[in-house]
Amino acid sequence: MNFTAASALAATVSQAAFHGVKLTWVDNTNNENGFEVWRRPVASSVWTKVVTTFANVTSVTFGNPTSGGYVYKVRARRWVSLLQMWIYSHWSAERYVVLQ
Repeated sequence: MNFTAASALAATVSQAAFHGVKLTWVDNTNNENGFEVWRRPVASSVWTKVVTTFANVTSVTFGNPTSGGYVYKVRARRWVSLLQMWIYSHWSAERYVVLQ
């Protein structure tokens, strides 16, 4: 039970978010319940979920805890009532951003 992953993930430094990050992506599915945005510091292999969106959202802007390099990725999710569980798309491509 797969569905299409988000594509064209872009990460830019956002002055509006006090040197935070703005992520944008293309929603390639019409039946997701939302997207999960995950982040990790460049020097770490540990990913952390930073936000879950509603369906059809294709951008988020948020601050980062500290300066440095971060890697982001996004996946779509859908609740399957019959199975009583979430299913997920494949991950988007990863994007790297450096905050001063």
